[in-house]
Amino acid sequence: MELKKFYTAKNPNTPSKILAELAKDESLDIRKAVAGNPNTPPEILTKLTKTEGWVIHMAVAENPNTSPETLAELAKSEGWGVRIAVANNPNTPPETLAELAKDKDVCMLIAGNPNTLPETLAELAKEKDKDVCMLIAGNPNTPPETLAELAKDKDKSVRVDVAGNPNTPPEVLIKLAKDEELYVRTKTTENPNYITLIASLSNLLDEDESDVNEDTVLHTHKEPKELLAEKQSANRAENESKHNISSVDDYIR
Repeated sequence: MELKKFYTAKNPNTPSKILAELAKDESLDIRKAVAGNPNTPPEILTKLTKTEGWVIHMAVAENPNTSPETLAELAKSEGWGVRIAVANNPNTPPETLAELAKDKDVCMLIAGNPNTLPETLAELAKEKDKDVCMLIAGNPNTPPETLAELAKDKDKSVRVDVAGNPNTPPEVLIKLAKDEELYVRTKTTENPNYITLIASLSNLLDEDESDVNEDTVLHTHKEPKELLAEKQSANRAENESKHNISSVDDYIR
């Protein structure tokens, strides 16, 4: 193997035309380097999967430049390493990931892939596997209903990931803010949705009536909507009372 060719094949700045030529080289190491180069054109990567063995296939499956169609074909490989690479590739189409989710060998990587469909994640969560659930809890594609269920998980690591997920519903965050584990509570208060919720609660009230705040929410078993409804009801009653007193005064005068 010529080292100059090898390092040229690995270099991401190598022009695609040169990489296309190097893809025909007799050295397996050089062809593998081309297969792993993110500058290799998708059509060249596809050609490599037609004539090469699993070593090259795995490098192509790991390449972010590989086309979704080629990844879908590689997902059918008998090679465990190839399927793992496909499951981990952010360019793998959702439909392919849904099929791979049935594969126990790679389902953990499917759970962490940001391209995985919400319904696929919801199905995977039903398996109750701790490591898989942790990845699902941290996946921004996980549906709110699934996150609400995972928030009840007995494993604190799963609850921590739910607390940090930008897709976690406000009502779930409120419950997690009262979690027995300090790290879960801390992670919850860092969630943008939680910060927005507390700010919204304050803004909905007049400055002199801002007693529904974060402390109020955290030290009650009621949901934020209930607190606001009670506060608004109390405000209406107070206003009606003032109006009635004013009417009586006018009548007396």
